[in-house]
Amino acid sequence: MMNHRKMLRDALLAIPLVVAVAFGVEGVWGAFGALLAGLFTTFNLWVIMMLTFRFTDGLVNEGRNLGMVGVLSLLKVPLALIVYTVIANYFGLMATFLGLMVLMSPILVRGSLFLLETPIPADEPEMGSR
Repeated sequence: MMNHRKMLRDALLAIPLVVAVAFGVEGVWGAFGALLAGLFTTFNLWVIMMLTFRFTDGLVNEGRNLGMVGVLSLLKVPLALIVYTVIANYFGLMATFLGLMVLMSPILVRGSLFLLETPIPADEPEMGSR
C-alpha cells in the first residue's frame, strides 16, 4: 500500500511535465489529450491500488470480497482499453502515449537521480584486500 501511494503521488506530479512535452510536440490539442490520458492513467493506478488493498484485505478476512475484486479486475481491463482507444481516436496516438508516460517518467527521473548519486568504484583494488 505504501508504494502505491508514492507511485500515485509521482504520477500526479508528472502530469504537468507530460502535458508540457505534449504541448511542445503536438500543440494545444495534443496537450489536452495528454492531460486526459494522464489523469485517466492516474485514476487507473488508483483503481489498481484499491483492488490490491481489497484483495489483501480479503485474504486476511478469509476470502471476503474476493469474488467482487475478481469481477472488477476483469471489467477494469476492457474498460481501460476502451477509454484509451477513444482518447487515441480523438487526440492522437502521441497524446495517448504521453499520457501513459506519467507512470514511466517518475521512474526515469528517480532512476537518473539514483544513478547520479551512486558512487563509482575504483578499478584498482584497495590495499590489503584479497
